Amino acid sequence: MAVVSIIVPVFNTEKYLNRCVDSLLNQIYKKIEVILVDDGSTDRSAKICDEYAVKDERVRVYHKENGGEATARNTGLSHANGKYIMFCDSDDEYLLDSIEKLVLNMYEENVDLVVSAYIEKKDEALHYACMGPQTFNNRAELMLYIFTDINPYGADYIMSTVNGKLFKTRIIKENDILFNQNFKIGNDANFICDYLVYCQKVFNIFLPTYVYYKYDITEHKQGTSWTHPDRVFLINYISNKRWQMISENADIDISKMSAFLQNYFDNIIRQLVRCAVYEDFFPNGLLHEIRILIKTKVIKEAICIYKRKRISDSRLIPFFFRHNLPKLLLFAIRHRAKRMLKKYGRAENIRMIYK
Repeated sequence: MAVVSIIVPVFNTEKYLNRCVDSLLNQIYKKIEVILVDDGSTDRSAKICDEYAVKDERVRVYHKENGGEATARNTGLSHANGKYIMFCDSDDEYLLDSIEKLVLNMYEENVDLVVSAYIEKKDEALHYACMGPQTFNNRAELMLYIFTDINPYGADYIMSTVNGKLFKTRIIKENDILFNQNFKIGNDANFICDYLVYCQKVFNIFLPTYVYYKYDITEHKQGTSWTHPDRVFLINYISNKRWQMISENADIDISKMSAFLQNYFDNIIRQLVRCAVYEDFFPNGLLHEIRILIKTKVIKEAICIYKRKRISDSRLIPFFFRHNLPKLLLFAIRHRAKRMLKKYGRAENIRMIYK
């Protein structure tokens, strides 16, 4: 059976690192290489990594200056020798039969990407995140399912992370697929979009393999919850890539495409209002960002079919989008943001997505 390269970006997770690495080295499937990329840790994480490299020849360690998760994962990709590639955050873990399940289904189903479910754990609370249908024979079918699945722990949630999945190294390296280092978060979804462009078939094994831990915000670990004022622009960036895969397929149901665009544009409006609540965090001003957003392809497609569904929905915001009036659009968004700010206030834990 083929060697699987498991890339683990590591930054100040000494409390959880042993649990993570042990879950990999103790897998039923033994033909693995574990690539630990120490991203400039200032705690004992770097030393723990080196200790594992001494104890187990399957572990390789690379130390680098702190540059973020995307840079660490890209470092791991440059050193991966396996036929397949997996990812794991250093404060999470895999169930012990995970790799065996993923590799077996990659072979038996003859696919380019294997997707699994995962368990999200916060204290004693558990959530089971899983997609529905098992096989997707084209990219457009999968993209539409992502956008129309109403389950909050469903397709969109699953496909927003590279963890719990098995990728083909050949596809990644032949097409120079890397993580976008401009994103502080969101590089997972972007990587998957870029990978799916070269996929013919995706298989979901419908079983959990990964345990994703969510921690208290004071720990500042992977999986921490923040308010991201500029999230709308990440959503639009990823949506443009997904929309390209949908629109290139002539056989896709028009009604489903319209449903996606409707839901997408509703979300864009909600996120823009949030942006205006935190407008002072945008170094170039919110108007500059709106002028870029309003010209994107998926926005133009969405505004052509968008219809108000609720009395509370804005009439002016879609109108200003449709007629390319960014200044008036910003005025309308600010008006809604004042009501939101009065009702909910501002969050304390604020972090911008773009570097």
